Amino acid sequence: MIKKRLDAFFNPNTIAIVGASDRASSWSKEIYSNLEKLNFPGEIFPINPRRSTVWDQPAYPSLSETPVPADLAIIAIPAEAAIEAVKACGEAGVPSAMVVSSGFRDAGPAGAELQVRLTAAAVEHGITLIGPNVEGFINYHGPVAAYGAEMPPRSCRGSISMFSQSGTAAWTFIHMAGDRGVGVRVATGVGVEATIGIGELLEWAAADSETTVAACYIETIRDFERLSTGLEAMDRANKRVVICCPRVSGEAAKAAVIAHTGELLGDTTLRDAALRRFGAVVVYDPIALFETALLLENAPACSGKLAAAMQSGGNCTLFADALNEARVPLEKFSAATMSKLSEILPDFSHPRNPLDVTGQAIFDSDIYCRAIDTLAADPEVGMIAIDVAPSRTHPGDSDLSTILRYAGKVQRESGKPVISVLTTPVSYTGRTAELIAEYGVAILQGHASAAAAIASLYEVSRERLPIAERHTDKPEVAVPPGILDEVQASAIFTQYGIERPREAVVSNPAAAAEAARELDCRVVVKLVCAEVPHKAREGLVKLSLDSPDAVKQAAQQVQDRAREMGVDATQLLVQEQLAAGPEFLIGVTIDPLYGPAMTVRSGGGGVSGESAFHMLPLRRGEATEIAAGAAAGSSIDLSDGELKELANVVERFGWLAEDLSDCILEIEANPIIITGGRAVAVDALAAAKDQTGEN
Repeated sequence: MIKKRLDAFFNPNTIAIVGASDRASSWSKEIYSNLEKLNFPGEIFPINPRRSTVWDQPAYPSLSETPVPADLAIIAIPAEAAIEAVKACGEAGVPSAMVVSSGFRDAGPAGAELQVRLTAAAVEHGITLIGPNVEGFINYHGPVAAYGAEMPPRSCRGSISMFSQSGTAAWTFIHMAGDRGVGVRVATGVGVEATIGIGELLEWAAADSETTVAACYIETIRDFERLSTGLEAMDRANKRVVICCPRVSGEAAKAAVIAHTGELLGDTTLRDAALRRFGAVVVYDPIALFETALLLENAPACSGKLAAAMQSGGNCTLFADALNEARVPLEKFSAATMSKLSEILPDFSHPRNPLDVTGQAIFDSDIYCRAIDTLAADPEVGMIAIDVAPSRTHPGDSDLSTILRYAGKVQRESGKPVISVLTTPVSYTGRTAELIAEYGVAILQGHASAAAAIASLYEVSRERLPIAERHTDKPEVAVPPGILDEVQASAIFTQYGIERPREAVVSNPAAAAEAARELDCRVVVKLVCAEVPHKAREGLVKLSLDSPDAVKQAAQQVQDRAREMGVDATQLLVQEQLAAGPEFLIGVTIDPLYGPAMTVRSGGGGVSGESAFHMLPLRRGEATEIAAGAAAGSSIDLSDGELKELANVVERFGWLAEDLSDCILEIEANPIIITGGRAVAVDALAAAKDQTGEN
């Protein structure tokens, strides 16, 4: 259904422009001019009840008085009147509308109420509506340029569809495409998404035979379920999606998002993990968005190491630095490849990765071509980066073109992507653009954005494994509402086979001393108290107690301190103190928008490492990947056995989160100590929904 509706929207035979005006500064005038520039083949009906002609054409007082019902109404009048115009579309038999007008959800509470009415009018009359607060769209295959901003001087049809919550991001994308001779299928804004959002547009793109890659700019996710449905449709269609999202790391940026979209922004780390879970790649800059879409459109899937072969030592250094920031390693070449390269390159060159083929290779194309050939023949190499573009003054007739033509041949024959990475922006026109398309080598601009694109290509090339199989039954677990104390939280751990130290719950210092005698080891005494989650900071944990008398004294001190704080001091935990070992934090949060997510990083008193989130349920082998990544990210060396133990706990936390996502808000073990061949959860925190099911 969405495919049919949006096909009709993007391919109108007749367009009515409501609010048509001869004023040069009006949106309607710019839209009309762009329709003319792109040679829209259909009829355009200016709608203005106060004018008999607009743009030297007959003007019509209303939508119901055009010669035939328009296929699309472009509405460029104040917000309140725009609602009535949408109703008029329904009465006049106009099936689609685009509302350019602002003053809706983007304008605060009063505007949000207007948007509710706008949405209701569109739904009531069955109108496909994009906007409000949108600059418009361009269907390069139409051709239809219902677009209210400056068009690029050159446009060409292609297979990248661009969907954006920002008019500026869309404008940047189409102008870069024009400058570089890159074809675009459709570029459209969505505004503040009254009825049609990026999720529906992705569904359309998945079914659209002309679209191979979708590039999206998203500032805020208003309906993750609709967006995920669109991402799933693209994944099933084996089409690639790249999404640019702002990180919004400062207060000024957060305020800007609210001012632009009328929305608060949730946890961006969780957002990015959720988008990746549904097959999208995420970048953080509109330039990287364009370069990544270009690479994903042109390059085959890849695996194996990246090899760089560049004509300048400076380029090698800059590119290597950018790749390091993007976490794309440049691994050493094999001894056999090094030996072959030494035979090809000038004596003053020193083969390494990145490879400096030297400036001589530009004037002796055989050197560069043989180096590319050697790298492609290395079975460990999966992608090759060069820094060559055809001459703009002598297209098709230079060593540069010879090298690029040969690189395209190597890519086709080897199946390995060969890409060119340039330092500075370049505009390609005429024969030069034709040659680039003919050679089939993606030419990227800027080391940082190119590195982000390369990282994205590796990401989408990885096999997406199925959900991991569960090898234990789901336990029956009763979760009390509210904040859970350590004993309650650890009881959940035990049900899921997550090991705890030997321990006992007692109510007074004498009982604590007796428990220590039975444990017969060095112990820890803790207060059992949900009100104070970080007990050690408040003096409510005593460590390294090696006698019953010491335990009794420590237990008394803990209870006295608790009473001073005015918290419940009736329960104490006497716990085996484990031998030192690597410490990790494993936490699960049930996000109301994105669902259950897990973080694993270095733990203990000084939590470190990145707070990366992994959406649940886990895929096959993902628990081991997460455990290894957490260890590497915190520079912790684990043996194979220790890694296996940590991965086992990660896996069980995943099951726990999946089973209890309807009642748990968050649950954490910090630290998990790897000691004596065991992974043991030493502390536990949890929060559950209250009895009404609320947070």
